[in-house]
Amino acid sequence: MLKKILSAALLLSAAAAFPQNVLPSVIAAPAAILPYQPFVMHIGEVCASESVPLVARVEGTVTKINFQEGQKVKQGDLLFEIDPREYKAKVQKAESTLMQAKAKADNRATEYKRQNDLLAKGSGSQKDVDLLRAERDSSEAEVQASQAELDLAKLNLEYTKIRAPFDGWVGFRNCSLGELVGPGAEKQELATIEKSGQIKVNFNMAETDLITLFRNMESEKVKVSEVPVELYFQDGTKVNLKGFLKAWDNKINQNTGTLKIQAVFDDPDRDLLPGLYVKVKLPLGPKQDRIAIPLSAVTYDVAGSYIFVLQDAKDGKAKAERRYIQIAARDGATAFLKNGLKKNELLVVSGMQKLRSGSECAYTLQSADPAKQKQLDGAEK
Repeated sequence: MLKKILSAALLLSAAAAFPQNVLPSVIAAPAAILPYQPFVMHIGEVCASESVPLVARVEGTVTKINFQEGQKVKQGDLLFEIDPREYKAKVQKAESTLMQAKAKADNRATEYKRQNDLLAKGSGSQKDVDLLRAERDSSEAEVQASQAELDLAKLNLEYTKIRAPFDGWVGFRNCSLGELVGPGAEKQELATIEKSGQIKVNFNMAETDLITLFRNMESEKVKVSEVPVELYFQDGTKVNLKGFLKAWDNKINQNTGTLKIQAVFDDPDRDLLPGLYVKVKLPLGPKQDRIAIPLSAVTYDVAGSYIFVLQDAKDGKAKAERRYIQIAARDGATAFLKNGLKKNELLVVSGMQKLRSGSECAYTLQSADPAKQKQLDGAEK
């Protein structure tokens, strides 16, 4: 008798420990309609709007380096100086040669005028006049040649000072003080400067997307420079720069079926570095309203993508229905649907792993308060 009583007590304890007919609890949210803009994402490469190698155009030894590597410089700043003494001497020599040529030309012109006046008075000969005219013209040509030599000498002297062609950042230098550089030396390129203020991003776009983009630009009467472009780092963080399309290449790459596109961004603080790869988000058309759901609510099997929709919801209880959907696009943590769900229908956003189609469940509406929602998620687990 005691044995039967103990057995019955154990059965009652087990029943209490494992209650029957407990409904799985889930968190649900109504389907919403949000504005959606068709877009494409591509990988793009950041390029400087202008990139110029700083080249030694005359030969000589480096006597000055007036910047720190990686430093931002202003247009006209002196960056390198090549020993100018040889070129100053060439300027002085060219100036002397020019003075001699001018003196000679003045003398020839005076002689020609004198002889020509004598010929007009009936003395002298035409032959002497012609000879002096030729000598005068030859002397004037020598003056022009000497002036050109002086201009070239001054230009070469100017080339001994290498200045920044625009505002920008200078990279690592490729020479040292006292090193021989120039066209006849081993080193001619001394450093590179990247222009500041703007940045370019190049990417390739599929021709099918191009057709969609062009049609929408035409229908909306949008210019190329009015098409906005967004950038994201590889980790998904949005780049806080405003940019627009600038131009595209003149032909399709037949090997890839893509066209090279370029966008331009104002980047005064140098948030992006040339050579960096980023994600480029480009809108293909105007905004439209679509059913939007969190991607976390979507489950997948061999038949496709599906969600759980709550039917006959009443007093915190409902029946779960598995429903296959078609996703039009994904944007961050949101999925925009082609079909499969209507506005305000309740879908399960957490706890769907406990459900099967047709099963009953207890549901809680998703809270707008993140802290409260975190508590609900913790309790549900």
